Amino acid sequence: PPNLDIRSLEGRPPWLRARVGELRIICRRLTSAELTARQVTVAQGYLIVRIVPRRELERAVSEL
Repeated sequence: PPNLDIRSLEGRPPWLRARVGELRIICRRLTSAELTARQVTVAQGYLIVRIVPRRELERAVSEL
């Protein structure tokens, strides 16, 4: 959605970071094969791997 601040994580493709207040959501887009395997009918989706406080983002990213 246009109201979310979603950016690529530098040096960590295909991972993205979404900013929601003091929290950061680490995610990536699902591939079409992953969407098909999950039997969903949407055009795109995201795999969320972590939701962390802003201060813990660097540590969480280093664990990817």
